[in-house]
Amino acid sequence: MAIVRFRAPNPDSTLKTTALAHSANGMLACFLVDGGANFHGIIMLPGDEDNRRELSLAELADLFPCATGPLVACKNVMRTNPPAKHYANIYQAVVPNWTRNRVALMGDAAHAMSPILAQGTGVGLEDAALLADLLVTPDLPVPLAFASYEKIRKPKAQEVQRASYEVGRTLADRTSPTNFYPEFAA
Repeated sequence: MAIVRFRAPNPDSTLKTTALAHSANGMLACFLVDGGANFHGIIMLPGDEDNRRELSLAELADLFPCATGPLVACKNVMRTNPPAKHYANIYQAVVPNWTRNRVALMGDAAHAMSPILAQGTGVGLEDAALLADLLVTPDLPVPLAFASYEKIRKPKAQEVQRASYEVGRTLADRTSPTNFYPEFAA
């Protein structure tokens, strides 16, 4: 999967809605930030590495012809080709061991995942909280703290990672577009 992010001014100050749509081409999401003054747009593109990297934001907007509601404003902003565009390939990291000697991996270093469920940061913070608790446990040797951390956290993190992957694949396989418009909470 690839992801394109952009940020641009919101030309419609009456717009107070965050929106999400997906189609066979991927997913388009538009979040209002800075009290609604700016769009933070996200385009998720399932497929091979570097897929559609060459497309401008205007061309990417054309991948979502059926998106309606607030996404029309988002697509119109995309068609102005705002300069703040970032493209990245997203890889899921599955590593066999999270600890070795006195080194421990956590967060994306241990379990990078698709951003589709927006759980990567939360899972990484859970890693850090548990490891910190274990390292300050009286009379618990560091090697045992590390082994306990990996044994406790790895199954849960990999469960979220698998779910994130599966949701991304499911959305990529859908052919009919859907739209979702939750109200923006200022």
